[in-house]
Amino acid sequence: MTAPILMQAETFIHPLSVVEPGAELGERVRIGPFTHIGPDVVIGDDVEIVSHVAIMGATTVGAGSRIFPQAALGGLPQNAKHKGGPTTLSIGVNCIIREGVTMHIGTDTSRGRTVVGDNGNFLAYTHVAHDCIVGKNATFANGATLAGHCEIGDNVIIGGLTAIHQFARIGDNAFLSGCSAIPGTSFRSALRAGTSPSCAASTSSACAGPACRARNPRGPARLSRRVRPGPADRRKPGGSRSRVRGFPDGAENHRFPEIARQALFPHAGLRR
Repeated sequence: MTAPILMQAETFIHPLSVVEPGAELGERVRIGPFTHIGPDVVIGDDVEIVSHVAIMGATTVGAGSRIFPQAALGGLPQNAKHKGGPTTLSIGVNCIIREGVTMHIGTDTSRGRTVVGDNGNFLAYTHVAHDCIVGKNATFANGATLAGHCEIGDNVIIGGLTAIHQFARIGDNAFLSGCSAIPGTSFRSALRAGTSPSCAASTSSACAGPACRARNPRGPARLSRRVRPGPADRRKPGGSRSRVRGFPDGAENHRFPEIARQALFPHAGLRR
């Protein structure tokens, strides 16, 4: 039986862990107790696997990544169309994968690969489904979930307990607030603050239905709901409004850091 392929230089495998024959481990890899590494797994240099982790399937973990307990990587896709053909999961370098994170390989009837970019930060209980493409520098807060075939751009932040529908595309630099449901496309540099049940397509630029026109008579809705303005946004006694305003209608707003600050601290307002 073929032994695991070990690059020496202080690679450590705890005696209570199992590394299947055929697995490839880089230099300075540390594998804690009660971990299972499958035969088709490739682990890059300087990866730390804390404990109680399962890595299976044709999964590649990039150099410098850290994986925390109860993570399950490379499992079979939750897709009835998958026939069991060879598919892969690729995780980039310097990723943080926290407790209970699940990432699945692709399906043989679709893209065939799931890709996670470099420098990702996946907090506890997040999920990356089959055939998803996640860009660089992504941050998934606790419980954020991707359905199958999603495409996530670079520098995207997804708030806790946010669910993204299959085949959705999220552009670069998007910020999706917690507990949101994303049924379609969000634009680059957009800040998403929940969904409106009256118009599930309000994330799409093609949406021009009555509900969207009522919310935004100047054009198709870019965001489904405004952030509630703070007390400073109320009309002053003299009839003039304060300089602090609520959330703007357009997602393509160049003051994205200011918008993000307003979402996090609604009483602080936006500066002109």
